[in-house]
Amino acid sequence: NCYLFFFLDIFVNDEQQIFQFEFLPNEILIILFEYFDIRDLYRSFFNINTRLNNLLLSLKHLSLTISNSNQTLNEYDKILISYINKLIIQNKIDIDFTCFTHIHSLILVHPTFEQIKQLNKNILTCLKYLAIRNMYLLSSNDLPAIFDKIFSNDLSHLQYCYLSNMTTIRRTREWIQMTSLRFLEVGHINLFDYKYILSLCPNLYSFKFIISTETEIPSDIKSHLNIKRLTLKNDFFAHSWNDHVIKSYLSCVPNLEQLCMYRHIFSSTVKNCLLNYDWCASLISSYLPSLHRFSFYLHLIELNYVDIDNILFQLVENFRSHRNTKCQSCFVIQY
Repeated sequence: NCYLFFFLDIFVNDEQQIFQFEFLPNEILIILFEYFDIRDLYRSFFNINTRLNNLLLSLKHLSLTISNSNQTLNEYDKILISYINKLIIQNKIDIDFTCFTHIHSLILVHPTFEQIKQLNKNILTCLKYLAIRNMYLLSSNDLPAIFDKIFSNDLSHLQYCYLSNMTTIRRTREWIQMTSLRFLEVGHINLFDYKYILSLCPNLYSFKFIISTETEIPSDIKSHLNIKRLTLKNDFFAHSWNDHVIKSYLSCVPNLEQLCMYRHIFSSTVKNCLLNYDWCASLISSYLPSLHRFSFYLHLIELNYVDIDNILFQLVENFRSHRNTKCQSCFVIQY
């Protein structure tokens, strides 16, 4: 109800007359209602009047958050469960997903193996969005099962997938092609994983991952023509950045329109590594003719320079001198 009171306080005219909530058009109410958890929404507005009841029952994007196993479904929840579009499970709790066969979006904040096992097309028949966070809390033996689930018939309608970046991709069997997948964000992968995922996801539009240290570079990565957005990160210990490796990642996505890079580097190596660096300008010029936007986020680790202002100025000037004038460029230094 606090949301409602805050909202009503906004609609006060010069004569201090409060605008009645019911006067708002349906279009605005629908937008506001999408920010409510389904329990709060129906406790606040259900059975106030016929108009609001009909409006609530017409909503298509309702969410439910379950944070503990004691949150049993009450009579309203059971009536409205088929209207829930988004389900958020915040803790390690036992839950039966067969009650939520209509959901399109699932977020597991502290996943358990029992939750993962239920990622099945016979249970979650409409699932299009999946986010699994804090995967490092799972047993290392359970991690391959997650990746195997993603690239299987069990999630054949999946369009967006976010997997915690604190993991390294592993598989125990061959994966199948995922033509539905459009957005993918994962943790550490190497070039062989990259090649394999590109071959399985022909319609992938956006791909985000952390670059692993390469010991071998495949020579036959087939071009992927549908990827428009790519985000590359190196690990916090700054071991995995190598422009020869970056070339392999960029050379097979010729239609890329947005490139975002996150690089961690120890401040003690900045002078040697970056003051004469071209910020991938030559790679962009050679392999990314359609690039519209380039963003580079530089994180300086263990900053200890006395002359830091001068170093930062030189970095900015160096980036500016190498930027590609055919695309928008953004340079951010974090320290």
